[in-house]
Amino acid sequence: MGMCLIPNPLWGRGVFLFCDVIVLAVGLLLVKTVDDAVDAES
Repeated sequence: MGMCLIPNPLWGRGVFLFCDVIVLAVGLLLVKTVDDAVDAES
């Protein structure tokens, strides 16, 4: 998210934020999947 501090036009910052949101969502889904798998084993 630090890339948004680079001086770019507003749409350029929006693209960085959009990519950050996608990466964050994938990471959260991976963590949730692993937690669910661990809970199912016990």
